Amino acid sequence: MASVPNPNCGGTVSRSDLGCAGNDAMLRKGLLFLLTALMVACQARLYRESADSALQLPYLHTQLNNGMGRDMQQLFPEGNFFSYMLYGLTWVNVGLEDAARRDEALREARWAYEQLAPPEGAIPFSANLDPEYGIFYRGWRNWLLGGIVLLGGDMVEEFSAECNTLASALTHAPHPFLPSYPNQIWPVDTFPAAASIRVCARTTSDKFGTFFDGWLARIEPYRDPATGLFPHKIDAATGAIVDGTRATSQTLILRFFAEIDPDQAARDYTLFRTQFVTTRAGIPAVREFPHGVAGVGDVDSGPLLWDISLSATAVMLGTARVFGDEELAGALAGSAETFGLPFTFKANKRYAFGALPIGDAFVALAHSEQNWWIAPPTIANTGFGWWQLPLHLLSLLCVMPFWWRFYRRPPSTTS
Repeated sequence: MASVPNPNCGGTVSRSDLGCAGNDAMLRKGLLFLLTALMVACQARLYRESADSALQLPYLHTQLNNGMGRDMQQLFPEGNFFSYMLYGLTWVNVGLEDAARRDEALREARWAYEQLAPPEGAIPFSANLDPEYGIFYRGWRNWLLGGIVLLGGDMVEEFSAECNTLASALTHAPHPFLPSYPNQIWPVDTFPAAASIRVCARTTSDKFGTFFDGWLARIEPYRDPATGLFPHKIDAATGAIVDGTRATSQTLILRFFAEIDPDQAARDYTLFRTQFVTTRAGIPAVREFPHGVAGVGDVDSGPLLWDISLSATAVMLGTARVFGDEELAGALAGSAETFGLPFTFKANKRYAFGALPIGDAFVALAHSEQNWWIAPPTIANTGFGWWQLPLHLLSLLCVMPFWWRFYRRPPSTTS
């Protein structure tokens, strides 16, 4: 039988083996089709502007039962606290959105609240503060308690008493922001407490009108002159700014400020969006520091990638939803569904294959966020129409050379 050279199969082969070249071409073509299909699927996910947080909750509950709080505590001081808090708050949002799941939401939110009862649930906060365990612990926990009351939980008296305690502490303190740890004040930590008092004013006989008139006036002089927004940290003794406005804290401040003073919050939101929201290769993201300001990540922000805070970007998704900023919220959601590597198995959803469960908890809450009581402030939706186009072009540029090379490949010699 005659033999011919066949570089695709290697060496000299008989004519009966010339099918090897065709098989090799078919394999290459199949791989190209697979690569193209994967890229198209990824591109389609850019348009997924919403996600069902309820799919993440079974996974998070399993993780909590398996020691997620303990593990996250090794990563940052409030790891255990946030593990349960974010889970409980997500259930509150799910229950407020879906009346059919309200009983389940109430049960799970109460369970999370009970896991944070002192003293075990208050680690690592100090009992030698006013209020006891500090404003971070008391404020966030009371915010969750307010959500439980909104779901119909029979804890109104406990909620009202706690709101009065917090209002008294804020009224009589030298600064309108209280310590979270001894001699350490982060203004963001006071906002959940104030927001919980606002919910209390709308659900109980305690109206707190005098408190809010005074507190809102007291916080204005503490704004960061560089941004017009609230600072990240102040000196506990003097009230002087220690660390200016940062996205890690401001995204949370805005979410709670929308419940406290919606008109001023809308103005602050516009300021923040202008100075901190940006894109990287067309992908919407949030800078940790304002445009033109360089900085490094820390335990609050986590590592920064090209000045971007991944944690602030995740929180901003929820904050944008609260403010009715559908363009930005949709863009951030589409990015999360594409680059967050979501994986769903047996109605359990996780991101990044579950590598960092606390990240899943933040994303779950962000996807579920909504105003608890008031209508969202009115803001302008601008700047993120067709944000996917640069990514489409980049993907096309990546795959086209492979197809060009495949079709330009010279035919195999057959004689």
